[in-house]
Parts: sequence; structure tokens; C-alpha cells
Amino acid sequence: MASMLHRSHEDQLSQQNIFINTKEVNMLDKNHMDVYIAGEQLRLAMHADNLISHRQHQAITFSSCFLGVEVIDWLLKSRQVDSRHAAIRLFRILEEHNAVHHVSDQQIFADDYYFYRFRKDDATFSDFNDTKLFFKGLKLYNRLYTEPNRVLRTREENEVAYDSVFSGRSLLDWMVAEHLALSRQMALQDCRELLASNIINHGRTA
Repeated sequence: MASMLHRSHEDQLSQQNIFINTKEVNMLDKNHMDVYIAGEQLRLAMHADNLISHRQHQAITFSSCFLGVEVIDWLLKSRQVDSRHAAIRLFRILEEHNAVHHVSDQQIFADDYYFYRFRKDDATFSDFNDTKLFFKGLKLYNRLYTEPNRVLRTREENEVAYDSVFSGRSLLDWMVAEHLALSRQMALQDCRELLASNIINHGRTA
């Protein structure tokens, strides 16, 4: 049985800049995994441009956060959205999918001087199953691609060649050996959840 990481997810995670218009933001809302991919792209790019930092308000320090108005200015300046409305909608979708939240959970995302934080940066993403599953898949993806020859290979089935695929058995063996799962049964459960969420997909043609 051959399986592969979902190629569209791989390709999107490797990109730094995206352009999103209002119509595309509304389409994004229909696929929760695409929402997490867009959120992780933004988080990494915002860290790279130092938009995420420790900030103070009324003598209280808030770690790893960003200003709503500042990130909207940045998205427009870097031409990653076509309007402030699209930027607000994008972050509200991220908020609705538990990828972003107000530092004290008292304010929805707004084009204003409020502090917000990615849940990946304060580790609260683990409180939400879909978000936790996405980052579990991302961790697995990153580990697989640091040592591709052990598990990921070009394989043939019914005279069809598949690049960067793995067999179910080899992946389970590797996950247990690398302590990514406590047991083979737990590894199998994790992989079935990733498959059900389309983070990995079956490589066999019909």
C-alpha cells in the first residue's frame, strides 16, 4: 500500500508569499486544512519580518504577539492581500479556526491597536483537535524530509511510478523507531486521522 503526503499542502508550506483577494479569502474558509496552511505561512513570514515580538501594555508584557493594525499594514505593503477588508476577513477566519486569538481572548480580530497571538506561539493549539492534528502532520512531514531515503522513495505499482511515497508498514516502523508514537497501534491511529483529514493521501490509482 503506497501513500504520500498531500502535494498541495507540501507546496504551499514551502512558499513565503501569497496573494489573497477577497473572493479567495471566502473560498479559503471552506477548507480547514488550507486555513491552517495559510496561517502557518503567515506566522513564519511575520516572524521573519519581526512583526511578532514581546510587547507591553499597562506594565504587562505579552510574549510573541502582534498588533492587528500593524499586520494589516504589512499585508498590504507586501501585496499579500488586495484590501484591508480581505486582511480582516483572513484573520477572522484564522480566529474562527483557532489558529489566532486575542492575547486575553476578549476581542475579535480588528484593524486596531489590539494584541493577538498565533496559538502555535503560545502552545494553546493543542486544546483544539483540528489544529493539533495539522501540526502533528507538519511535524511528521518535516521529519520525513530530513531523512527521505529511509521512508520516502520512488515506488512503482501496476507499472505506475510514484515519487516521494511511503508504504504504510515502513512508515509505522519508522514512527515507532523514532519515538514519534509509543506503539504501532498508536502510530496507526495517528496515520488514520491524518488520512481522514487529507494531510496524507493514498497513492494508488483506481
